[in-house]
Amino acid sequence: MEFLIEHTWDSNPVTHEPIRIGFSPGNGGLKMETRAAADIVAVRSSPGIHGRRSTSFCNNVSFFFDYLNFALLKQQLPLVFNATIAGDRWMGEALLPWSYFPPNVNKMNSYAIHGSGEERTYEALYPIPKQEIVEGQKPNL
Repeated sequence: MEFLIEHTWDSNPVTHEPIRIGFSPGNGGLKMETRAAADIVAVRSSPGIHGRRSTSFCNNVSFFFDYLNFALLKQQLPLVFNATIAGDRWMGEALLPWSYFPPNVNKMNSYAIHGSGEERTYEALYPIPKQEIVEGQKPNL
């Protein structure tokens, strides 16, 4: 099953291609795949040395209630994880072992952090409805 994150945490539409998250059965767990645009720019890492890096870092977090918080960050729980940048595409996939899931999971939400600096956006698959947002409220991913 595939989902698109099309809104910011506060229900505004995203201004870029939506981040795609897919879930499918895997060998011993749930396979999670994320696809997003990568914003690659030339950077100077030190005098005379040029390189490339992604300024549009995309962090994808999925919550499975009752209760597993899973982020595509390789330094966390041991798991099979791969991330690549090919051209202007960022792709990440992981296998979430069934043993990490609590019993009776029947709800989930996914979040993404996209961009950097002033362009950074905090996005949600199921955002907070506008009428429930309190003045001054910030994202709490």
